[in-house]
Amino acid sequence: VMMRTARDTLKDKLNGFAVGTDDYLVKPFDLSELLVRVQAMIKRSRGEVAHVRWQVADLILNTADQTVTRAGQAIELAPIQFKLLALLMRQSPQVVNRQAMMIELWGEEEPESDALRSHIYNLRKQIDKPFAHKLLHTVSGIGLKVAADIMTNDETALES
Repeated sequence: VMMRTARDTLKDKLNGFAVGTDDYLVKPFDLSELLVRVQAMIKRSRGEVAHVRWQVADLILNTADQTVTRAGQAIELAPIQFKLLALLMRQSPQVVNRQAMMIELWGEEEPESDALRSHIYNLRKQIDKPFAHKLLHTVSGIGLKVAADIMTNDETALES
């Protein structure tokens, strides 16, 4: 809940928070300030602000300093790859469908054809290729997920 009002005294603001408002914006205000505050509220509601560090197995993503490590090794990602990995790790171990990935990366803009596929390929090269255990998993016909301890057919065959 965001309270937008002309009442600007400290007492008014404290009363607003006391009755349950999450943010208090005094009129007149600039629309850009309103937009930033709404975006911050959306992030908080999704848990994006509270959880600035996600970990799946030995893969760690830290949104506070925009770093990624796997098995203690720093991994340099392009900003769009970082954004994609953050989405996947936030949702882990659930599958994220292609449409959700596209909205996260480009909003309502239509990306170049195969742009998402290219970013996923590059992300796999950096996150999975140098390591024995894969963390990025395609779920055929559904999407992609980051998860540990998933056995592929190859791993099953090796254990038999």
